Amino acid sequence: MIMDSLASLALATELPTDALLSRPPYRRNEYIISRKMVKHIVGQAFFQASILFVLVFGASSFIPEDQAMPEPYSEIKNGLYVHDGKPYTTDMEPHYKKFEHLTPSRHLSLVFNTFVWLQVFNMLCARKINDEINIFQGIGRNGMFTAVLLLIAGLQLLIMNAGPVFSVEAARALSVHVLGLT
Repeated sequence: MIMDSLASLALATELPTDALLSRPPYRRNEYIISRKMVKHIVGQAFFQASILFVLVFGASSFIPEDQAMPEPYSEIKNGLYVHDGKPYTTDMEPHYKKFEHLTPSRHLSLVFNTFVWLQVFNMLCARKINDEINIFQGIGRNGMFTAVLLLIAGLQLLIMNAGPVFSVEAARALSVHVLGLT
């Protein structure tokens, strides 16, 4: 829903600029997606994949864990860093699976949260297709885009903090860590 429906609606309501309206029309045999657009799509995909791969495979080496975790969650602590969220080891021995009855993984909650915020960033970047630097230029002229952006950001904040804001059951239903991201 975040990547398709709401973002498409927000981008579709973007008003054309004078520069866009004064350029000549595309020829009939030109591609719908220009070389610049392909560059932006591939660049954004590489950027997002790099960040997510680092988090998925390396977060347990550098993301600090909350050292003041209350009982019964303190048994999940794995030293100073966030506990790896993979359910099983490569030998199919239970890894995080033994803690799933307490809470979903903070590691995987962090990966999900990062993914959503990267999509929000992509939504902002998709407004500019001609190598413009300032992705916020003219953002206030489109009320629908701003409303959708704020709605997505607000929902994400509520989802990630479902445990502290609503209840432990709400966090489990949304598969996010019950203590939120600290």
